[in-house]
Amino acid sequence: MQGQCSEISKEPRHIGSFFPESSMKWILRVEREIQAELDNIQTCPAPCEDGTVPVSPPSGTRQRRRCPLLSFGCPYGIGIEEKLDDRLNRLLLEAGVPCRHIEHFDAYIETPALLCANKWEFGGFLVFFGASGVGKSFGAAWAAKRYLRSVIPDLLDIKTVEPRR
Repeated sequence: MQGQCSEISKEPRHIGSFFPESSMKWILRVEREIQAELDNIQTCPAPCEDGTVPVSPPSGTRQRRRCPLLSFGCPYGIGIEEKLDDRLNRLLLEAGVPCRHIEHFDAYIETPALLCANKWEFGGFLVFFGASGVGKSFGAAWAAKRYLRSVIPDLLDIKTVEPRR
């Protein structure tokens, strides 16, 4: 029996060979119905606990799918952003960024250093210079947080994510 199984498994198979054509048509129809239902969602169906919404296609059974509107604007997305923000702040603290800078990420003053940190595209070096108290260290901390945000996979599929202000 083992020899027969190994011979069978070597044979390339198309998924259509496992299901009758009528079953494949039904599966595709249900998927199209689900996608149409998701496309019709225009407002946040809050509250949700896991970023999914219920869908009930006419040809299938009720199930949950990822919310097409999941963003930092919905309650679930705000929770994700807050958790991510807390984690990034802890990483920065562990890396030696002074706590006073991390505490001011939410209430910052736009300084020339901060403007340069926002323009920096993470290539080459970023050098701050100037008199004491003009925001060089804060600009460096801000740039570090922006960089961390850029390398962490975006949980909400939002392509431009800036540090929480």
